[in-house]
Amino acid sequence: MKTHVIYANLIDTVTLACEECHRSKTLPAADVKDLPQPLKVRCPCGALFGATIVIRPFYRKKTHVKKPSCRARMPNARPRRTKFLSKAG
Repeated sequence: MKTHVIYANLIDTVTLACEECHRSKTLPAADVKDLPQPLKVRCPCGALFGATIVIRPFYRKKTHVKKPSCRARMPNARPRRTKFLSKAG
């Protein structure tokens, strides 16, 4: 059984989609957030897959931030880059 990570969108809904038949169902995030994770989902076509629901107040935003102060202290060090920026901490 293959498990997928599904994120709630900005209007607090979760869309479960079957990879076999491409059917989808949209549910309110409040209905699925307290269920034990990962969810076992059975599609009407007979396919079975797992889904882990992730509900965050903000999406992670991709960034490209260089830290020049690192090079000032260590001349041979490579510059570091921040991969993701979280708005919630």
